[in-house]
Amino acid sequence: MIIIAIIAVYVLYISYKKHNSPEVREEKKRKRVVTKTWNRMWDKYSTRNSFFKFRMDRFGYGSYLSDIKKKYQDDVSLWEDYDKFLEETKRRESNKNKVNSDLNVLKQRITYDFNSNSYNDKISTTTDYYGEVKITYVFENGDTVSLCDKTLIYTTKSNVGTYTLGLFTRNEYVNLFNSITAELNKFSNRTSVKRPNNKPSHDHPKRSLYNTLRDTVTQREDQLRSGKYKSDNKTSLENELDNAKRKLKKIKDKYNF
Repeated sequence: MIIIAIIAVYVLYISYKKHNSPEVREEKKRKRVVTKTWNRMWDKYSTRNSFFKFRMDRFGYGSYLSDIKKKYQDDVSLWEDYDKFLEETKRRESNKNKVNSDLNVLKQRITYDFNSNSYNDKISTTTDYYGEVKITYVFENGDTVSLCDKTLIYTTKSNVGTYTLGLFTRNEYVNLFNSITAELNKFSNRTSVKRPNNKPSHDHPKRSLYNTLRDTVTQREDQLRSGKYKSDNKTSLENELDNAKRKLKKIKDKYNF
């Protein structure tokens, strides 16, 4: 019996040493820190609207906070995924803001172009085989904007941009095109809405330079109106615009373009 008792005491001693070694104590301390930090993160973020969106995106509408906490307690991967979700949301929002800015600048450019060149060939409407109506606006430099249902296509000499419009933005463009059409219909009997029978663009050696300068003026004015350039860039654009205007006026006055 004494031997058995001694063995039992020894086993208990070994077990105590095993569970109270420096390594074990350090691991327990680490786990307490992880749990404390995890709970602090949960208390801070779990009630935020951004976490609700993350929960719906990651776990679906049938998920519950209590179930998520129980499953991911002390699992830092939950917060890593949450950070990635916030970064992706920020990126999408930034892209959305840029697209909205580009579309607003494009509307301003259409308005400016039409006010400067109110000709009856600026806008046209076609209907395809399936009954879809497409409105097309043509800029003086040959760029085009077409709208069919919710799809807007902006075509330049070097690029084609396609946008899927929301209801509000689509209605803004529809109203803009309708106002242009109404303006042309209002003065349909005026000869001024008919484009002058100009000579082709290659009729003069300076015609190409004239057209380039005119496009530069339009582009720089559009960029400055967008209001998204910092002071240094804005100053540079303003200088380019002033130089282009002076050269354009000089050529126009000299060659009667």
